[in-house]
Amino acid sequence: MHYITPELLDVPGRTAIRIHIANKPEDLLGCTAVGITANVDWVGQSKVAFEQLMELLKDRAVITAEYVDAV
Repeated sequence: MHYITPELLDVPGRTAIRIHIANKPEDLLGCTAVGITANVDWVGQSKVAFEQLMELLKDRAVITAEYVDAV
C-alpha cells in the first residue's frame, strides 16, 4: 500500500490482515475492504468509507472490530 492502513490483530490462523480501499475480491488477497454500498462481489464508495474510518481512528491506538456474516 502507498498509504497508511489499519492492521487487524489476533485473527485466528491469519496475519498481516489490513483494512484498505478495494472494490472487488481480487483487490483484497485476504484483507478487508470498507464501503458505503455493497453487492455480490462488489463494495462501492470504498475510498469515501476508508477516509471516514481513518478520521474516526486518528486519535485511537487500538480499536475492536467484529466480523458478522451478512448472508
